[in-house]
Amino acid sequence: MKKFPAVVLARMTSVRLPGKGLRQVAGRPLLAYLLDTLRQSEAIGEVFLATSDTASDFPLVDFAKESSVSVVQGPLEDVATRFLMAVKRSGADAAFRVNGDSPFVPLELFSLAAERYRSTQVDLVSNIFPRSFPVGQSVELVSRKAIECVLSRPGIPSDREHVTQYLYRNSAEFQIENIKSAVDYSAIRFAVDDGIDFAKVSRMLSVMTRPHWSYTVEELVKLSHSCGQ
Repeated sequence: MKKFPAVVLARMTSVRLPGKGLRQVAGRPLLAYLLDTLRQSEAIGEVFLATSDTASDFPLVDFAKESSVSVVQGPLEDVATRFLMAVKRSGADAAFRVNGDSPFVPLELFSLAAERYRSTQVDLVSNIFPRSFPVGQSVELVSRKAIECVLSRPGIPSDREHVTQYLYRNSAEFQIENIKSAVDYSAIRFAVDDGIDFAKVSRMLSVMTRPHWSYTVEELVKLSHSCGQ
């Protein structure tokens, strides 16, 4: 079965929660929980960390190398270029785009996206067009060809920071397949954007009775409600 690389996008200079990827939760960096999940997925091959080449992100680079994760470094504000650097290094025709502040992306979503891409060969398989899964459970499997197209066009500055934004804005030009949840969970948050998010995710991890990657979307939503969503 064809696997796809996963490219984790992370940096230390978050305005609302600086250094969040390496903040400790139950004795481990937050980013470690996402890496655990990616390694468990049968749809994912090599895992990359795509971060900046500025000194502030060197701790992330060190952590990734210690975790046996491949690293690419590029311009701080040009996330799309960093993503493409990782895809090119992998040699794949498509890759998962994964946010480093999202520790609870269910394995089932990676498998669903991979199956959809294999059968359709579209430019992008997504579950946020429109969003029906919780914030922080975004899964995007984007083709190398589509990202190369984005980078070849003028666009607007934020297109370089938000890798797939151009594709959504120009959806008439690109083939996009959306994965929709049977229940609309879009009001639920699992992304770690500030101290409140971090505290809730920490509580969720502290009460889990089995590995976090084994929880389904429905189980995570239920746990979220009990931990202060």
